[in-house]
Amino acid sequence: MPAAAARIALVLLAAAGLAVAAVWLRDTSRLDRGTALGASPSATPAQREEAIRLLRSARALSADNTALLVIASQEALLGRRRDAVRTLRTVLRDEPDNSVVWSALAIVEAKADPRVAAQARRRAAELNPFGSG
Repeated sequence: MPAAAARIALVLLAAAGLAVAAVWLRDTSRLDRGTALGASPSATPAQREEAIRLLRSARALSADNTALLVIASQEALLGRRRDAVRTLRTVLRDEPDNSVVWSALAIVEAKADPRVAAQARRRAAELNPFGSG
């Protein structure tokens, strides 16, 4: 009987591993599709909305904030500055030392809130004094 219990436990463990792998593959596919769709300079607003939907759904098992950066860029391109700022601030709560996110915040806030944009530029420069971030 103990051997049967061990086999059952092994089968359940394998099934759980397969389920996690399936979700990870689905999320990876959605991340790739959403990123590609949003990366097109000729993307329509509907395509950008679809990219946001795919990217949000791609975050099921991932703590990686890459999808949120792409979402913020799509929100900004759709003219939804407040949404983009909120998304970037969500990333900054997890990654306060990410110069790329601070730079993105500076870009998004450049016209609407120059004071915040300047602060974000300064923080990005502190974190990455060699630029590009």
